[in-house]
Amino acid sequence: LPISRAPAANSEPATLAPKSLLLGLARAGQRIVAVGDRGHVLLSDDQGRTWQQVIVPSNAMLTSVSFGDATHGWAVGHDGVILATADAGRTWHRQAKDEGIDTVFLSAYFRDATHGWAVGAYGKFLTTTDGGATWIAQSPSSLESHYNSINAGPGDSLYLTGESGLLLASTDGGEKWQALDVPYDGSLFG
Repeated sequence: LPISRAPAANSEPATLAPKSLLLGLARAGQRIVAVGDRGHVLLSDDQGRTWQQVIVPSNAMLTSVSFGDATHGWAVGHDGVILATADAGRTWHRQAKDEGIDTVFLSAYFRDATHGWAVGAYGKFLTTTDGGATWIAQSPSSLESHYNSINAGPGDSLYLTGESGLLLASTDGGEKWQALDVPYDGSLFG
């Protein structure tokens, strides 16, 4: 019989959270926000010398965090989790509730407080133009490759990396994507 696993409602306080596996890091103004295993979200207001854990509405592994400005941020991860904050990481709420435990988001990027992308395994690619109130699935490539990271370049350019040497570029803020020739057929992570 298949085992159905519902994501836990909250992360749990952990004394050793600052020493746990952390996979994503971003600035929220002068604050540093780190995310990782077991839904750990850590904040540092002293350039990383000390860290304070905040409890979030998931204990799934968080893989990436991005801030569109000094207060509005998003964290993504396993179990289809997309979390959002409007207070520089002090409190978080869950978005994209229809994603399931099979969905793994590997990267997020927000250009500002309203325009963002969440990408992940098996060609998962979501975009929002309203700060995550709604997420729209798109397909920048016909391949169902794992999208490992999405990053900004100069102007409106975006870069999407993935497995099998996948490198896609957009020069118009994510409207159209073009495959770039890469002399490598392994996974690209950034």
